[in-house]
Amino acid sequence: MGRRLTGVLVAVAICGGLTGCSATGTGLPVKAPAWRVVTSGTLMGRLLEDGGVVAGPPKGAEGTIALTRDGATKSIRVGATGLFTFALPSGSYTVSGHLADDKTQCWPNQPGVVKVAARHTSVVDLICSIP
Repeated sequence: MGRRLTGVLVAVAICGGLTGCSATGTGLPVKAPAWRVVTSGTLMGRLLEDGGVVAGPPKGAEGTIALTRDGATKSIRVGATGLFTFALPSGSYTVSGHLADDKTQCWPNQPGVVKVAARHTSVVDLICSIP
């Protein structure tokens, strides 16, 4: 009995979590737990300031990005580089934003909603036009 139990423990220690091993000699593959199923995707981009007194290409800006889905909105602060990356549940989002001054509105560089798919990355930049 002691030897058999030791063999099972060694097999569990070696195979624990690996999908190529079989479950306790049944020949059935070990399945990944349900919580490992990926249902989220990634949304990334930049909040960009365009225009103003100094002419030049758009540059990263500090502000807030708002993501709206199914009537619920979540706002997220973005630092001075304007770069953002968010893991989000799959679905369609309306994306908007404003600069840190809370006055200048920013709009996505693509019209409509942004679609986020599981295991994929969607990219959107928000342009904040400065008069």
